[in-house]
Amino acid sequence: MHENGKGHLYSVDLPPKLAATREIDYGSTHSYQLADGQSHDEFSVGYFVPDSVKTRWTLILGHAHKELPPLLDKLGKIDMFFHDSLHTFEHMK
Repeated sequence: MHENGKGHLYSVDLPPKLAATREIDYGSTHSYQLADGQSHDEFSVGYFVPDSVKTRWTLILGHAHKELPPLLDKLGKIDMFFHDSLHTFEHMK
């Protein structure tokens, strides 16, 4: 998208605090352990997206069940949808 000058990526992700099964308090910061064993600090969502391409990326923090329907209504149409989340039938439906 950055190289061809077109497109926009929308990501819907739970904030680590909401997705966590355990919270670890380090004083000035917190780490959140997810059910799969991964740990994330409160600032890690989007960490690997370089600042130079963030103009083509929008991060929406929240639950996909709540955030995705209004986003799709707002966009009208999308060219591609990639689901990398909870893979239960109910959640994907």
